[in-house]
Amino acid sequence: MTDNERIEKLQKRRAALDAEVNRLQARKRAEDRKADTRRKILLGAVVMQEIEAKPDQIGVWAKGLLDERLTKQRDRALFGLAPLGGE
Repeated sequence: MTDNERIEKLQKRRAALDAEVNRLQARKRAEDRKADTRRKILLGAVVMQEIEAKPDQIGVWAKGLLDERLTKQRDRALFGLAPLGGE
């Protein structure tokens, strides 16, 4: 086998390996996003249950935190928060 043939064969093998690495990385990113979304949903559900159980304690804290951190009008409206100035 000539050097050029070996180079071509190795380049094809490298391309196949690169494609496999890219597929695996994409799958890992998708799994990570899915797990992150599930964590957020579960955390939100637990916090909402706690707010319902203790509205005078946790509810006041949560509403203040949301008011401080949410900047998009549609997000603020979801929680019944007043619009921020300048929107």
